[in-house]
Amino acid sequence: MDLNLSSTLPTEADSILVPTGEDGVFNFRCDNSTLEKFQYCQREGQYYVWERRTGATTSALNLGSALHNAWELLYLHGFSHDTLQLCQQKIIDHYNLFPITDEWRTCEFALNVIQRYYEHYSDSETLLPITHNGNLFVENAFEIKMGEIEVNDTIICPIAGPTFVKKLMIYWIGKIDIATSFMGGVWALDHKTTSRLGNTFWDKFQISSQMLGYNWALWKILGELPKGVILNVAALRKPTKTGKCVEFMRQTYPYTEEQILEWKEDTLTSISDFISSSIRNYFPPSKCNCIRVYGKCGYFDVCSLAKASRKLMLKSSNYVPVTWDPTKEG
Repeated sequence: MDLNLSSTLPTEADSILVPTGEDGVFNFRCDNSTLEKFQYCQREGQYYVWERRTGATTSALNLGSALHNAWELLYLHGFSHDTLQLCQQKIIDHYNLFPITDEWRTCEFALNVIQRYYEHYSDSETLLPITHNGNLFVENAFEIKMGEIEVNDTIICPIAGPTFVKKLMIYWIGKIDIATSFMGGVWALDHKTTSRLGNTFWDKFQISSQMLGYNWALWKILGELPKGVILNVAALRKPTKTGKCVEFMRQTYPYTEEQILEWKEDTLTSISDFISSSIRNYFPPSKCNCIRVYGKCGYFDVCSLAKASRKLMLKSSNYVPVTWDPTKEG
């Protein structure tokens, strides 16, 4: 018997598949993190999208989140000593809520980074947020319809059970750090923290799906084709007695209208392919992506087990429910 998702789908899955009120028609909400999961590996997408399980956050991600919170305040309220104090308190509050550290990615290190950032840019910052609809364009969340996919079949959702879907309305969701005016146009400015620099780090953004997606969204929000993306990078390394542990740098990546439109087509096709796997209820793994630049896939320990044991591992304390939604606070 086909189930009606509007009455069976619990809250934890609502961020992906949302009933529209029309029988068999659902909104499929997808952000870049979700897209990357099933582009890397269909089975990774299964665990993240339908099973709603992910690995616990890391000290590196926690540090990045703390700094993003501080940057938001800095660009909303302007570069001043009072704002710097607000940023520092925001970092302290973050680490009180999420005391995830390693030997060097600590609250004290994050406070040092924001202090240095303030000193580095306070007298020369020109990449300030534009004003849109009366507000500074900082940490602007979006949810924009991208297209539709005809399904007319049953999707196997482990949380809700088999669900008949006539059509999916595809919505691209996310949050743009800053929209800024530069070189005669509007650019998306994105904060990045990294412990690894080099050509590989910089080159990947020339065709980055995340950045092209920001440009597509910014185009729809403003009604003006953006010029591209500016990366605002904080390179953060383990402190040593002699080497630099904090460096700031920026790089521009212009994108054409053709690139942005192709990104949209690629993204809709990737989502359609993932839905096809959901219909047949089989998600083939991409074993070439089990080991990556930063180590093993987060689900490596799950896939290493016998098939019958994988769901037990996903439900273990090694994994937590997916709660990330860029359109919501927190």
